[in-house]
Amino acid sequence: MRCRRGQGVSDGEEGAMVGSQGRSLPGDDIWSSVARSPTVLEARASEAEGERVGRLLGVKGGLREVVKQRLCCQLQGQQHRGPEGEAGGRNRGGCKGSKGNLEVRACALGGRWDWEDGENRTGQAPKEPPFHARAVGLGMRKDGFPKARVQEKRHRLPALLASTPSPPQWRSPGIQTAAGRETAPGCGATEAARPPVPIIDFGNAQEAYRSRRSWELVRSLLVLRLCASPALLAHQEQLLHLTRRLLGQRLFEKLMKMTFYGQFVAGEDQESIRPLIRHNRAFGVGSILDYGVEEDLSPKEAERKEMESCTSAVEREGSGTSKREKQYQAHQAFGDRRDSVISARTYFYANEAKCDSHMETFLHCIEAAGGASDDGFSAIKLTALGRPQFLLQFSDVLTKWRRLFHQMAAEQGKAGLAAMDMKLEAAVLQTGQLEPLLSQFTEEEELQMTRMLQRMDILAKKAAEMGVRLMVDAEQTYFQPAISRLTLEMQRKFNVGKPLIFNTYQCYLKDAYDNVTLDVELARREGWCFAAKLVRGAYMAQERTRAAQIGYEDPINPTYEATNAMYHRCLNYVLEELKHNTKAKVMVASHNEDTIHFTLRRMEELGLYPADRQVYFGQLLGMCDQISFPLGQAGFPVYKYVPYGPVMEVLPYLSRRALENSGVVQGAWRERQLLWQELKRRLRTGSLFHRPA
Repeated sequence: MRCRRGQGVSDGEEGAMVGSQGRSLPGDDIWSSVARSPTVLEARASEAEGERVGRLLGVKGGLREVVKQRLCCQLQGQQHRGPEGEAGGRNRGGCKGSKGNLEVRACALGGRWDWEDGENRTGQAPKEPPFHARAVGLGMRKDGFPKARVQEKRHRLPALLASTPSPPQWRSPGIQTAAGRETAPGCGATEAARPPVPIIDFGNAQEAYRSRRSWELVRSLLVLRLCASPALLAHQEQLLHLTRRLLGQRLFEKLMKMTFYGQFVAGEDQESIRPLIRHNRAFGVGSILDYGVEEDLSPKEAERKEMESCTSAVEREGSGTSKREKQYQAHQAFGDRRDSVISARTYFYANEAKCDSHMETFLHCIEAAGGASDDGFSAIKLTALGRPQFLLQFSDVLTKWRRLFHQMAAEQGKAGLAAMDMKLEAAVLQTGQLEPLLSQFTEEEELQMTRMLQRMDILAKKAAEMGVRLMVDAEQTYFQPAISRLTLEMQRKFNVGKPLIFNTYQCYLKDAYDNVTLDVELARREGWCFAAKLVRGAYMAQERTRAAQIGYEDPINPTYEATNAMYHRCLNYVLEELKHNTKAKVMVASHNEDTIHFTLRRMEELGLYPADRQVYFGQLLGMCDQISFPLGQAGFPVYKYVPYGPVMEVLPYLSRRALENSGVVQGAWRERQLLWQELKRRLRTGSLFHRPA
């Protein structure tokens, strides 16, 4: 949790330092977090000794309770972190009667106990073991830390040191460290003894499906097996239409809920999805909510809408087409952006009223994420919020703008970091070199652009109000420069105190690493929180075909191995940034076990721990449970991408999920193998009626 300066003050009572939702969770260790946050607590001590420090400070139960609450408080009023990462926590207790902020330091310096109050004084040199500690009042009243009470605690120290036992350690069964021994993910003795990042066995079917009933395993097996049939998938639309005619609407919907819909979709509305969200949360898996409804358009209708919405009035008159590069011009052959795309929802512009409707849908989704859990995410697409013509033209400008900056930097013998100062300032756009790059908008088109930016602002403010993190999905390369830039502007505004807006980086792009490093450096220089979701990408086949037919350079990495290397390179750079910058966050959105293992290994090498909640993991609902649930049960922050919506309106989404499973042959085969393994184990052991608990 985080709270603004001035919120972290004592309310005049003794008590444990707790967040608004603090609770005991395994795997946390305050001392290592403390070691990286010297302004919070400076500790070089065993847990038992730390507990005695806590008792002397008036914390009921000592620092052991603080550790159990999974808490790290910065009592100077700047930071208050709880288990769910939400705002609103406050410091209760600490020092009775204090009105200002308090900084507490407990350092094992091999000296005697010495207490001072009222101002920042270092005290005398320590003489007696085992500790030297001081409480420094920052802006406190003189009577905020009574001297009589201090003297009493000083004299009680020997008895406390002798009588306070070391707390027992919590042991997690079945989780091993990199050294091959079981570890206790609870409170560690020192930073050196802090439990390392556990090695997860993604082949343990019993642990992977502990949260699933046997009939759910049977459904998963059936659905995944059907998805592996090329003949069935080739005629899926005809089969769905025929089944609906034979069974009728009601029976058809029941059949879908028992099979594909039940596997990949959480429910029809905000209320019906709550049980699944709570169930997954009980097993350590959070949710990224996404309203999965799509408009069911024919290819011709999609092409017509796309061409109308991506072409300005000036271009339709034949006077502005040549001003944009080939990549950023609308083309009839690629008007249906759904073609060859199996894992991303597509929006087509109809009118401003439809964009307002999409915004309302996103607002409801944000409300659902905030109401269903305390650490939720919600996903949005910018093509749903406005006319795509603006994104095309703006992307063209940004691409030429970046090229110009690189040329200027090269001519002056400077590094390419000059390109990072590209802000949206009209004075720069109106220079002689850049003015011709932007086709002139009509008055109505300017108004449409303004409305799009206003909708983005409304969504971000709602997310901040609800405590929900907002993920901006990536889209086609001819839209993406504008989408990334607008997302960055949102991050500048809303990511100042904590990471609220997450940008998405597609690592199958050749320039993915450059984009990541530029944005990380920009966030570092400007002081806002870098937050990213790393994906491989969803538009590869479409992008390759479009580049070849229109005649521009293929933006996609040449091979799958090159994409994997790019993903790991970008991820490694961000993880190294996280080591030095606790504000930064990243979501590893991947179904690839090698990538997950790479992440866990680098986290251990860099000293990044699950309790820090800097590295998130994400997978789709109904897929890769053998990755998601072992991670969640081991204490890692992991999330499922959870779509919801009425059955008939999410059929396009279900079709893509089926196609995606057919495309991921190796992963789907392994998942089916583990499902069979767990079902056979339950039959063999008589636990077929397993109830998750």
